[in-house]
Amino acid sequence: MAISMNCRPMAKGSLRAVVASLLCGLMAEQPMVAAAKVKRAAPVKQIQGDERVLHALNRFTFGPRPGDVAAVRTMGLQRWFEQQLNPTSIDDSALEERLAAFPAMKMQQAELMERYPGPQVLRQIIAKNLPLPTDPLEHAIYADDIAVYEATKAKQEAAKADAASAGKSSTGDLMRLAMTKGDGIQSKAALPANDVAMATPAMAAHEDQLYSGLDAAKIINLPPEQRMQKILAMQPADLLAFRKSLSQSELAAAAEGLAPLQRETLAALQGSERMIGGELLASRMLRDIYSDGNWRR
Repeated sequence: MAISMNCRPMAKGSLRAVVASLLCGLMAEQPMVAAAKVKRAAPVKQIQGDERVLHALNRFTFGPRPGDVAAVRTMGLQRWFEQQLNPTSIDDSALEERLAAFPAMKMQQAELMERYPGPQVLRQIIAKNLPLPTDPLEHAIYADDIAVYEATKAKQEAAKADAASAGKSSTGDLMRLAMTKGDGIQSKAALPANDVAMATPAMAAHEDQLYSGLDAAKIINLPPEQRMQKILAMQPADLLAFRKSLSQSELAAAAEGLAPLQRETLAALQGSERMIGGELLASRMLRDIYSDGNWRR
């Protein structure tokens, strides 16, 4: 009993010694922590002059254009920032002059959809046999888009029918091959590839006959107003054939001298959605390149 009584003070003393050693260790580390807090970061070198202007242009624009650094240096960086925050004070007449070539980009969404119909509008017109617009330019766009839509739909349906027919003919060919294999005879009629090879030249000749009747060069060489009237007077099938017969350079020549709205209409005759997508991309690039109001980028 006496032995156990003597052990308790020893155990308590050992515990106190451990705690004391831990506290001493923590106190020893405090000066190191304090020294770390006192240590300061090295001062950052401030950029000046053209480097500062170049840094601002790289951070707040798509990068400096030729002459931008000199213009901002002359104006002063502070004034340049203020100008960017007040875009109405910026003279963007050079940009607006270039954007005038894209009248559709200034239209409201409802007006844009009405002038350049999408597939849903075309389907409703075809299904309900609705009248086309009376305006000559809009009438040509609608008639051409409907012709292209119907031609595309017919082509898709024909492709499906051909695929189904090819599947059936392949099964029949395998059966005929199995029946004639025992006699050592293989009929050429059993191979559908022969039919395709014979049909291809006929189709090409048909297209040549279709396009050769259109004197594209005469139409392109007409004065702009007469050229546009001649194109708008074409039936949808003739217009489609005329467009397919032109190369990229001839298409560009057909648009020479036309007013912006006429040029846009001619581009829409190749597909309204494609024309709008192209103008969106082109106008965005023009803003990025020529706008002095970098907030618009």
